[in-house]
Parts: sequence; C-alpha cells; structure tokens
Amino acid sequence: MKGIISILEVLLTALILILSFLHFFPQYVVKTNWKSALLETAVIDALNTVDRMNMTYEFAKSNTQFNQFINSVYSPKYTGTALVSWKNIEDLSEGSNTTIPYFSKGYKETMVDVVNTTTGYKVYSFTLGMGFVF
Repeated sequence: MKGIISILEVLLTALILILSFLHFFPQYVVKTNWKSALLETAVIDALNTVDRMNMTYEFAKSNTQFNQFINSVYSPKYTGTALVSWKNIEDLSEGSNTTIPYFSKGYKETMVDVVNTTTGYKVYSFTLGMGFVF
C-alpha cells in the first residue's frame, strides 16, 4: 500500500507542477495580417508607379511590357516571396487581358485612365491584381 501512495503523490506533484508551468508561462500565439497588408501595399504601389511613369496605356496594350515590369520589380530575388500577377482591361478594344492565375490569397485595385489618341479621348479601366500561392 505504501508503494501506491508514493506513486499517487508523484503523479499529483507532476500534475500540479505542469499546471503551474502552464499558468505562469502561458503559450501565446499572435496572428497578424502582415501578408495581406504587404500584398495590398504592393498592388497599390505598383499601380501608382505605372500611373506616374505614364505607361498605363502601353501596359494595357502589351502583355510583354507589363510582364517585364512586374518581373523586374516583384521577382522573388527582390521580394523573397513568389507573387503572381494579372491585369484586366475594360473599355479598350486593343487592350490585352491576361488570364487570372491560381492564387490562394489575392488583392486587386482598379484605376480609370484616359488616353488621347488620334481619334479622340479613350476612357478605360486598368485593374492590377497580385496574389500569393501558398
């Protein structure tokens, strides 16, 4: 009987010790939205850069120029993260749309632009999207 009481005392002491460690040293996990904030910032910055370079119309017409710009700024060697990107052009007949790639978390922003052509002014929307592939 003495052996059983000793084992129960050891088990009770271990249980109290474990519970006290959990009480005094709790395991907190902080979840942030840094990835989505980074993605949103990247899309807005890229759209502002395209607008300030006055390249919106050229990027709307040409997929190669658009892809060169995105790959030169948002390649994994600069960002450390693999991003997928796409564009969508509305109300521009010669606009070149890309297909939307697979992504698990994405963000897109749209800008309305006006271009002066030989036939007059054209108003179109340029949507830029980026996403993470997890």
